[in-house]
Amino acid sequence: KLENELLSAEKMASAAAAAGVMEYPKDELSAAQYDLMFSEFHDILPGSAIREVESASLRTIDHGLETLSRVKTRAFFALSRGQKPPREGELPLMVFNPHPFEVETDIIAEFMLADQYHGEGFINPTVYKDGRPLPSQCEKESSTIPINWRKRVTFRAKLEPLCCTRFDIRLQTLPERPARNKTAKNGVYAFGGGDCGYTAKLSAETGLLTSFKTDGKENILPGAGRLLVIADNFDPWGMTVSEFRKVVGEFKLATPKKAAKICGLRGEIDPIHVIEDGEVRTVMECIFVYKSSYAVIRYSFPKQGGEIGIHIRTLFLEKDKMLKLSVPTKYKKEYLGKSAFGICSQLCDGTEQVAGEYVLAAGKDRALSLINTGTHGSDFCDGEIRMSLIRTAAYCAHPLRDLEVMPRDRYCERLDEGAREFDFYLSAGPREERIASVENEAALKLQPPMPVCYFPPEYGKTPAAPIVMDNGPVTLSSLKRADDGDGFIVRLYNSCDRPQNGGFESRLCGKKRSFSDSFLPYEVKAYRITQSGVAPCEIYML
Repeated sequence: KLENELLSAEKMASAAAAAGVMEYPKDELSAAQYDLMFSEFHDILPGSAIREVESASLRTIDHGLETLSRVKTRAFFALSRGQKPPREGELPLMVFNPHPFEVETDIIAEFMLADQYHGEGFINPTVYKDGRPLPSQCEKESSTIPINWRKRVTFRAKLEPLCCTRFDIRLQTLPERPARNKTAKNGVYAFGGGDCGYTAKLSAETGLLTSFKTDGKENILPGAGRLLVIADNFDPWGMTVSEFRKVVGEFKLATPKKAAKICGLRGEIDPIHVIEDGEVRTVMECIFVYKSSYAVIRYSFPKQGGEIGIHIRTLFLEKDKMLKLSVPTKYKKEYLGKSAFGICSQLCDGTEQVAGEYVLAAGKDRALSLINTGTHGSDFCDGEIRMSLIRTAAYCAHPLRDLEVMPRDRYCERLDEGAREFDFYLSAGPREERIASVENEAALKLQPPMPVCYFPPEYGKTPAAPIVMDNGPVTLSSLKRADDGDGFIVRLYNSCDRPQNGGFESRLCGKKRSFSDSFLPYEVKAYRITQSGVAPCEIYML
C-alpha cells in the first residue's frame, strides 16, 4: 500500500506543482520513500523477524502513509479549484483520477447531510454529471447510527485523465429504503447477462462460485472461493519446504445460529444473504466457519463491466496452519505472475512462489486474471490457483539441527493470528487481451480514484491534466519532479510481451507537446521534460 500511495502522491503533487497551485513537496515525498525502502529489508518484508520488529516496521509504514495522506490532501484541494457553484440542494463531489487515461469504474463516496434528519422516510442520494443522472445506489455507510445523517453512495462514472472530475449529489426523500430484490432460483444466485459482459452463478447451498462466463465461455470450475486450511509448521522462513499442498480441512458455511453469533445478532440469520443491490452492483455476503475460526466473504457482482470483486475478512486462530483461497480454472497450460516491470512464467507443479499485483491462469487462447492488493504468495497445479492468505508460524522460530524449537512451558505468539482482510478481482477473456489490460486494471485497484464531497473554491482556473495517455499496454509507471529540480521525470513501461508504440501528450513546464516512442517487450524508458523539450534520461537501478 505504501508503495502505491507514494506513486499516487507523486503524480498528484506533480500535477499541482505543474499547474502552479502548490509547491512540490520534495522533502515529504523523500521521507515517505525512506520509510518504504527501510520497510523492505529482507527480514521485515516476509515477516520472519520478532514481534517488536513487526510493530516497529508497521509504525514506520504508517508514518509514510500519514505523510503521503497529507500531501495528497493538499494536492487534492489545490487541484479542485475553479468550480461552478452548485445548484440549491446539490452537494458537489470531486473525484481525482491518478491515472493518465480516462477510466470508467464504480466509485464509492461517503458524505454527511447538512444536518440530522429525524423525519419519516429515507433520504436517497443520486449522483449527477452535467445535469444527467448516473447509475447510483445508496449503501450501508461506515457508521451505524439509525437515522438519516451519514450516507454512502456507489455510482458508475467516467473520470477524466489525471485531474479532478466534478459530480453533484442530489437528495430525494423516499417512503422507505429501496428494496434488495435479488433472490435465489433453483438453489442458485445468478448475475450478469445482457450488456454486463459476463454471467456468474453463486451456490445458495455452499456460498461458492459455480460459474463465471465471459464471451459465452466458462472460465472456472465449480467451487471457486473455497478457503483451504493447509498443514504448516512453526518456521516463518519455510526453510525445509518448497510447497504447501496438504489440505487438512476447509471453511464450511455456518449454520444460521452460528452466523448470527458471528454477526453479533440474536436468533438466526441466513449465512448467505444480499447486503447491497441496486443499479450499480449486487453484493452477497457469505459466512463460513472452521473450528475456532470464521471468515466472511463478500462478492461484488457489477451491473456493468465483467470484473467480480472478492473481499475476505477472517478471524483465523489455528496454529501451524496456512490459509489459502482456491480458484479452480479451466486453464492449465501456463501460470503467469507480475514481476518488476514484467510478467514471468511460474511453475505449474504446486510449488509455492511469489508474484506482484496479479496472476494469470492461461490456456491456448484464453486466460483468467486475479488481481490482489497485497497478497503475493500462491501456487498453481492442474488449473487451480491457490492464493496464500495466512501463515500462523511463530515469530522468528529458527529450525536448528534436531533441537526442539518451540518452548513447551508457555504460550508463544504467532504471525498472522487474528483478524485479516484481503481483496481480489476476477476477470477473464482472450489471452492477449487479458495480458494487455490487466496492468492498468491492477493499477486502478492499487491506486484508486480519490473522492471527496465538499464545496470546492470557485476562484482560480481548473488545472488541466499534466500528462494524457491512451489506456493501452504502454503505461505510466511514475511521474515526479526531477531530483535536481530541473523539470519532471516521466517513466513509461510496456506491460506486455510484444513490441508496442506508445507516448503521451504533456502540459508540463508550461508547454503543450506530444511525444511517442517504440518499446520492446517489457521495456522501461524514462524521459526528462523541461522547458526545452522531452529527452530520454538514464534509469538508475538499485
